[in-house]
Amino acid sequence: MSNKRMTACSAVTLAIGLVLVAGLSVTAVPAHAQGEPYVELLRQDLRTDKVAVMTEAMAMTPEQAEKFWPIYRDYQAELSKIGDERITLIKYYAEHFESMTDEKAGDMVKNWFGQKKDQLSLLQKTAKKIAKETDSVVAARFIQVENILNMVVDLQIAAELPIFEHGTVEQESAE
Repeated sequence: MSNKRMTACSAVTLAIGLVLVAGLSVTAVPAHAQGEPYVELLRQDLRTDKVAVMTEAMAMTPEQAEKFWPIYRDYQAELSKIGDERITLIKYYAEHFESMTDEKAGDMVKNWFGQKKDQLSLLQKTAKKIAKETDSVVAARFIQVENILNMVVDLQIAAELPIFEHGTVEQESAE
């Protein structure tokens, strides 16, 4: 296995570990302490960790890095906005979990698909910019690493959210 490949594999392993540790620290903190400032601190830590992982995994030349990082910073700023929408959706879910209706659930599904579509569109747009400014291999590597990081974050969030029950309080009380 080449050094570049070993570095990329090590970076991905590190990413998974960092995200899991960050995620576990969320669950270890009492719910009342997980307010807005706490969430923002976790998001900042995750962004810092992502940059460290991306730096190691990308294994770029100095010329490629000079062109890549401004594009990546713009990507992260846009991704943060999508993340804000996701947090809003999760809060909505938590607030309405016990009083979920078909209409509320339908709205949530629509919003979730919209966020996923926005996230994928942003990733595609960014990969095109990276390929244009560097090359397609750097763009493909970016997609691979970013996809892995996003999947790990998605898995951690999904593991923390309860699954919709068959009936809801409103539906059960109507019966």
